[in-house]
Amino acid sequence: MSTLHGFWVEYMDNRAFDGVVTRHLVAYGDVVVIHGFHHSDAYPFPDIVRRLRVLRPGIRVLFYTWAGRKRLGATSIAAVPTLDGMEDPDHFDLLLKNAAGDRVEVRKNGLVFIVLDPRIPAARAWLKDKIITEAHLVRSDGVGLDTAIRTPTFRGEDVDLEGYPESFDQMIEGISQATSMTIFNGLSVARADQENLLKAAHGAAIEFFGLNDTTNRKPTFDYDILRYFGPIGRHPDHVFLVFGRASRRPRPYTTYDEDWRWQRYLYCAHLLAAGNNTRWKHHAGFRAVPNSGRAGGLDVYSDALHDIGPALGDYTVEGGCYQRAFERGLVLVVPAEAPKPARIRFNRPMFTLDGARILAGQLVSVTPGEGQVLLHLRPGPAPALVRQFDAGLDPLWRWSALREESGVRYLHLDETPAGEECEHDLALDLVRYRTPRGRLTLW
Repeated sequence: MSTLHGFWVEYMDNRAFDGVVTRHLVAYGDVVVIHGFHHSDAYPFPDIVRRLRVLRPGIRVLFYTWAGRKRLGATSIAAVPTLDGMEDPDHFDLLLKNAAGDRVEVRKNGLVFIVLDPRIPAARAWLKDKIITEAHLVRSDGVGLDTAIRTPTFRGEDVDLEGYPESFDQMIEGISQATSMTIFNGLSVARADQENLLKAAHGAAIEFFGLNDTTNRKPTFDYDILRYFGPIGRHPDHVFLVFGRASRRPRPYTTYDEDWRWQRYLYCAHLLAAGNNTRWKHHAGFRAVPNSGRAGGLDVYSDALHDIGPALGDYTVEGGCYQRAFERGLVLVVPAEAPKPARIRFNRPMFTLDGARILAGQLVSVTPGEGQVLLHLRPGPAPALVRQFDAGLDPLWRWSALREESGVRYLHLDETPAGEECEHDLALDLVRYRTPRGRLTLW
């Protein structure tokens, strides 16, 4: 089967979870973390969970919230009703305080977060009870916890954090024991002790695999890729959601093909360490509506749809090229900072993902920053695109609609405001291919 995806999707309106999106999620993934809204006139959160399970029994659906933090004024399921009352005077004793006895507030980009103190047993119990209650209400399998940091820093605040990391572990462990799946987002945090949280949770998200575009640091293979192989290999029974990152900044992104090559490089790099519980996804961010044509929280690249079978062992390194054999193919990666290309000769015919044939004995060059999946058999052609428009399945489209005039039905498209050009109901396909497919059927 093709590489299983793990989705972590942020939507600003539950109406987006219509037939198009739910069918897409279950077709390519078996773990979905959803940051939406509990209450919605369109699709209430429990209804989204139910419809996903009808389409794919066994899919694990998690709701999103923060790991002991709350953004003041937030209205999504992360805050409402999950963390209702956290800022109330009755719960002041549960919050982290500074040396002056005032609650600690984390301010970032105009947003304000308050923080529970995990060293207080009542604070740990409060958060666990709130998450259990919400998981029961929406019938989810568990929770995706964002901003899970064992040893945080609070700029401008004088805060005593003695015993905080160990108590934070206890807080996460209590939630994990009460849910069938708790995944934390925090392995990309630049702290060596973040791996300790894997003892307390069922899995982790790697938010910035290959690139952290929130920093000005140039990405490297060692720091942005290789350092994650250790935790994945040491915890094969844990679920890892690996998110290859495309830059959200306008300048580094130039062409569709450049983006494709970067995606392939990171996809191949993740395959070097992937295990049975590793899930893949490439995007420029969790939001479902991507920025300026970049991949968003829903997009899937067709590179990951080829069935290469199980791995036949761990990766090896020869001549600066990382290699890993699979039942039906071979993965090659040369780090971007490598001084020269790697040249490899094969003793059998192979095929690239794009269908090019490599003869037995032919020398193949893999350049720095390049990843390749070579298949034993020639890949089949890309399927024809068939897009079904059904008002019964997709009744809440915002920018498109099926209308009838003079007995003839037609597709009506509204002009979208800036930033909404990639809304889901305008997407012909949420799977990206490197080359045009040549045929399009609308019905």
